[in-house]
Amino acid sequence: MLSLVLAFYAFRRELEVRHQLILVAIIGFNPLFWNHKDFILSDIPFLFFAYLVLFLMEWSYSEEGQRKSWLLRGMLIGSAMYVAYATRTVSIVVITVALCLSLIRANKRITKDVWVSLGVCTSLMIDQAIMLPELRSYVSSVPPNVGSFASRMISYSHFLCWSTFYAL
Repeated sequence: MLSLVLAFYAFRRELEVRHQLILVAIIGFNPLFWNHKDFILSDIPFLFFAYLVLFLMEWSYSEEGQRKSWLLRGMLIGSAMYVAYATRTVSIVVITVALCLSLIRANKRITKDVWVSLGVCTSLMIDQAIMLPELRSYVSSVPPNVGSFASRMISYSHFLCWSTFYAL
């Protein structure tokens, strides 16, 4: 449920309060969310940490965040990025989000706190790879094969369509 609170606060600059509440309602009342919330999987913690990264990035561009040290902001965001990555490898995309958000918010330049966050996240990823080499990504267990890739994409698209229309 903390994911819903973070979703509300992560989009406070872009959305009005009523739209924030609608966003939280869409996420919170989604049947897939309710079906998966009780499973012991990495999806719900990943959702929490991904929203935490978004919240911290938005906070770092707010007036309150700008009063804090850029080094502190970068270390907080980088640590949250790594925890999201450690929860689910797919959250490596958060790095791209941080870069794009910095380019949008800071007039087409990457800010110092984003550089620090990327450094912290990358160094923690490298530390994990060195210290725990047996913990590999689930991606490495799937051999690259065009046929299996196409069948998975078809399967995922069917599931996405089913879950979208089921939610309506």
